[in-house]
Amino acid sequence: MLPTGRTGDPQPRERTSAAAPSRSVVGSLVRTVIVGYLVLGALILGVGLLVTATFESSSLSADDTISRWLVRSREPVGEALSGVASSLGNTTVIVCGLLGFCVAALSARWWEPACMVAGGLAIELSVFLSVNYWLDRPRPDLPVLGSVPSTASFPSGHAAAAVVFYLGLALTATCRIERRSIRRLVWAVACVVAFSVGIARAYRGVHHPSDVVAGWALGVGALLITTAAISRTSSPCDVTPPSSPSS
Repeated sequence: MLPTGRTGDPQPRERTSAAAPSRSVVGSLVRTVIVGYLVLGALILGVGLLVTATFESSSLSADDTISRWLVRSREPVGEALSGVASSLGNTTVIVCGLLGFCVAALSARWWEPACMVAGGLAIELSVFLSVNYWLDRPRPDLPVLGSVPSTASFPSGHAAAAVVFYLGLALTATCRIERRSIRRLVWAVACVVAFSVGIARAYRGVHHPSDVVAGWALGVGALLITTAAISRTSSPCDVTPPSSPSS
């Protein structure tokens, strides 16, 4: 049941459409993307320099050990499942998904969720391209399943974009779901989908495990930055979600 208004409340809580963002809000989001790019870019580049200096100096590094174990563990079922999971982080899938989400969100006047996800992906992409270019880490010297992108190995762009997009969708959805059990289910599915992309990339020999972990960190950081920036002036959920019934 939907909660009803209590005595003394002006009216029951409702999910209302948010007003269009002001210029100050848009300007704040743009500044957030720029600052987020600089801060996250410096952090991820620093981690990348540390990783390459540590792992690539030894052929018996944790990166190499895990990668070779994944290759030895390959099975037909795993190869098929990893192909599906990996494709969920493809540029075409993420871009088309973002466009569809933004059209739907803006049609419903959900400005904040659209800005949150689009801004997070903007930060993720700009940091990924910059760090990927400057670090230029070679991909694993392993048998690869499927095609290999022309970009370098660190960080994993697929893993980062999947975290921003699918967790951003989960945040938007759960803001409008009252039942706690369903919210948990949505988050569980979103986390499985988002993080399985990175695991699949390592399984298929396209990335070192440390590339994937760095991609996850980049994705989470980008989404947190845009969510925090929007929360300064409004809520990523547009309105305060109704409280759950006591029984």
